[in-house]
Amino acid sequence: MSLLALGCGPSDPAISADGSTGEGSSTGMVTSMTSMTSMTTTPTMTTMEPDTADTTAGDSSSDDSPVTATDSGTTAATTDATTDSTGGTTDESTGGSTDSGSTGDPTTGGTDSGSSGGSTGDLVPDGGSCSADDECESGECYLAGILGGICGECNEDADCADGGCTLPNPFAGMPPVCNSGMLGDGCNSDICEMDLVCAEIINVPGVLTASTCSECETDADCGMDTCQPDYDVVNVTGVNECVMPMSLPNGHGCDLVTGDAACMSGFCAEGNLMMILTLGVCSECEVDGDCGPGESCVAPDIDLTTGLTAGMCV
Repeated sequence: MSLLALGCGPSDPAISADGSTGEGSSTGMVTSMTSMTSMTTTPTMTTMEPDTADTTAGDSSSDDSPVTATDSGTTAATTDATTDSTGGTTDESTGGSTDSGSTGDPTTGGTDSGSSGGSTGDLVPDGGSCSADDECESGECYLAGILGGICGECNEDADCADGGCTLPNPFAGMPPVCNSGMLGDGCNSDICEMDLVCAEIINVPGVLTASTCSECETDADCGMDTCQPDYDVVNVTGVNECVMPMSLPNGHGCDLVTGDAACMSGFCAEGNLMMILTLGVCSECEVDGDCGPGESCVAPDIDLTTGLTAGMCV
């Protein structure tokens, strides 16, 4: 055992605390010490050391240095291997995420990249709700008062190249579209073809005013006939036409001022929709006095899904 203790002595100057060779050591000495280190660091020989205090006193690194050097090398190798197999991945992952944005969750990265690449995907298509023009793919948002806005091709005739703008149906989600200025096409200016005029058909105060290319605006445009509306409330539109007196059946639209003369019954009664839309409808009666004994007059009905229903005596 004393030989082993003496044999460990020369190895100390050649191996520093970090396991590297010291200055001034010859190649032969390093080789010899390396061989001796491998012989003296076996678990059996280390366990047989009789006096740790003496060894430590004789040389502070006589036994620990070889072991430390061996462990350090092994640890370094293990660390290197770990770094190569996992550390590199971690570094690449972190670096890649920072530099290119392609590391981490590819799906999230792709989504974020696509979203930041442009705002087209966020724009509202025709028929969708909006509050301003720049929210729509078309660049046009028609505002219908309390009903909100709806994206479409136009807001007014000026937005259309070869005709007018047919206003939307906010109740059905139908967008405003450009037209060619023919009978029944929407308008807000004098763009109608074939001697047609732009006439107001439906007016919902604070919401919308629907005007269309029509045959007339007033009775003066019709000669001996009368100018009466033909409502299409389901689509929030209609048309004004010249009609003969006493020719319109019950349930047909009529002008509340001049419509009595146009209805077959002689009564153009007032219908109301939720107190926001009032239209004339040819009916059996206008008031209870128009009905027989014991009967009362039920006012016309306006329904955005079924249209007009004539008033009647019940």
